[in-house]
Amino acid sequence: MPDVMQMALDKFGVDAQVDKTIEEMAELTKALLKYRLNPSPDNRVKVIEELVDIDIMLEQVQKVFVNCDLEGITGYNKLYHDKYVHLYELVEDEQ
Repeated sequence: MPDVMQMALDKFGVDAQVDKTIEEMAELTKALLKYRLNPSPDNRVKVIEELVDIDIMLEQVQKVFVNCDLEGITGYNKLYHDKYVHLYELVEDEQ
């Protein structure tokens, strides 16, 4: 299977895909707020649709900022681990 995410970056450009990511995050924010006000099945589906859009866009953005070199991957993995541990410490203290 071809690297569709790289193809999108090549076709539309990094700046356009970063802008699209921002747009999709705003749409997710709106869908989440709407769901919180009215947790209907339709609003839940809209949240899921926006989550999928965000996943696709984040995969492209990660190709640019994270997966471009070993330093980016290593830094991302360390930050992810540190934040994961911090979250664990927060929830562990509560129990």
